[in-house]
Amino acid sequence: MTSNYGQPIATDSTAASDKAPPRGKLITLSAIAGTGRKTLADALVAADPSRHLSRKASTEVGSGRRANEYDEMSDARFDQLKTEGKFVFDLGAHEARYGTYRQEIADALAAGRDVIAITAGENIEDMRRAFPGDVVSLYLQPNRDDARALETIRARFTADHMPAEKIGKMVAEAQRRLPGMKAMNYDYTVYGDSEKDGHSLTAAEMLGEVEAIITRAKNPAEASKWRERQAKQLPSLEGGWAL
Repeated sequence: MTSNYGQPIATDSTAASDKAPPRGKLITLSAIAGTGRKTLADALVAADPSRHLSRKASTEVGSGRRANEYDEMSDARFDQLKTEGKFVFDLGAHEARYGTYRQEIADALAAGRDVIAITAGENIEDMRRAFPGDVVSLYLQPNRDDARALETIRARFTADHMPAEKIGKMVAEAQRRLPGMKAMNYDYTVYGDSEKDGHSLTAAEMLGEVEAIITRAKNPAEASKWRERQAKQLPSLEGGWAL
């Protein structure tokens, strides 16, 4: 099975069965820029390679984005795909446009694969309308306190050697968008610091929190058992939850 646009959707090559596989879940990760959505998405796919990372069409040609994440194209081609209804939604950001492919997600879910999609909070309802009953939406924030969250994001941009002027613009935009992002109707909110003592979660701890949410959404009875197993088997990820 292949999607109309994007990577082929892998299916089981064994003899066909009359029973369709259980549908996958569409896991959406929403956050302000700099939170670490892509790091988390990569970790989720690495932890379970059967998962599919949703691709996007992008007019940001020559940006150096990885080919397994984006299809770079002209504005004319983007407009054509939009007119043909190929996108679940599209948006403009950072002087470019991005579209999330509809059929690619549909194929993966029908094949029983979970899909990881990085998306803006404003587009959660688009996803729910397109894939009713399949969406598990998560909002991510590096700290519970908004001011600390913005400082964490600033520190990450600085560590990534981003120019100071751009850092200022990115943090200002994050501050502007933060209240609206938090107010969206998400299924779950996940913070990058501990509610108990405030320590910053490691990448492995953050992955464990999100994996438990996915497990609970797919099979509530197994959630507590999964936590016990993962306490002993969490992958070794160096560093904290960062870009």
